[in-house]
Amino acid sequence: MLSKKKIFCLNLIIICLLLFPSITRAKYIETLPEMFFARQPSARAEALGKSGVALSEGDITARFYNPARLVNTKGISFGGAYSTPYYSLDKAYYNYFAASCRLGDYGVLGFSRYYFNYNAEITYEGNPIYENFIPYSSNYTLSYAFECVKNISLGINTNIYQNELIPDDKGSAYSLDIGVLKNFQYDNMKNMENFEQKIILGSSLFNIIHSKLKYPNEAQQEELPIEFRLGISYKISLNKKFINSNLQIISLLIHTEYQDLFNSEYHTAFKIGSEISFFEILSLRVGYYNESKNDYGHPEINGDNITDNTYGFGIQLPLNKFTQRNLPITIKFDSTILEQPSHSIINRNYDDFELYTINIHWEF
Repeated sequence: MLSKKKIFCLNLIIICLLLFPSITRAKYIETLPEMFFARQPSARAEALGKSGVALSEGDITARFYNPARLVNTKGISFGGAYSTPYYSLDKAYYNYFAASCRLGDYGVLGFSRYYFNYNAEITYEGNPIYENFIPYSSNYTLSYAFECVKNISLGINTNIYQNELIPDDKGSAYSLDIGVLKNFQYDNMKNMENFEQKIILGSSLFNIIHSKLKYPNEAQQEELPIEFRLGISYKISLNKKFINSNLQIISLLIHTEYQDLFNSEYHTAFKIGSEISFFEILSLRVGYYNESKNDYGHPEINGDNITDNTYGFGIQLPLNKFTQRNLPITIKFDSTILEQPSHSIINRNYDDFELYTINIHWEF
């Protein structure tokens, strides 16, 4: 006999499948690339080869990769991210804010705002409506995740996208994303006392209802990407009594991910990253990715793919494990500074971009 939670889970999957009609390719024509592919809100994921679909931690940026990851949040989390510049736009910037809260046994509810500002005034002589106008794009997301059966979690995003490149001509779209996460936990294995091993399988599908960005002129519609991600991660940790019996002395993470766009020939990617952490305080990360790109009919100028090595670091203050009163607060700071990736053969000497993420978690 199926429980109410399992029945709800099955119904949700069936509804999502019904909402996802037959898939056609080659429709997405680079709408909002700055929001989907240029930058990511997580400095950690950016350093891990732009991958994050199968990470076990439920941080504030989880909804960008797999909404099911939110289920691992045990209390209240909030924080944000900041990144600049954007290629030749030296003053352009991204900012990201998110918060989530566990609702007891009913799952986790989250909200986020991802915003890109060109920070460059567009002016046209003789046209006053362009005076002091600054184009932007944004994404507001409401997320929900829950554990439908033991060690299997589902998540869902509801999104509102906005894009205004011309005054009084704001495009908007509503979309739906789903994600699933499967956890395999191996504690105190034979001949591996004090070691903890974990394997995570994760998958997500973004824009399952084939949303399009629509403008006041109803004839103008732009397809949003239908993005599929599938990944796996492996983490092994040494847990030995030192200050706190639950403290991980050292841990190693390996994460790999495959990305595909169901409505485009491009942006198919393979990603891999690794992280080593010491005393849950310092984390060092490296990664690599290879992503197919559109050369726009000019192979002499643009390549058909982009590859890059990535790296970064993170600092965590697990006050819940280092304070005598076990203050239930964890503060995480992640950073990466990388070259701006480009598939152009022409060397444009762009400045490096910086990305910083901070996450404050209060466990209860």
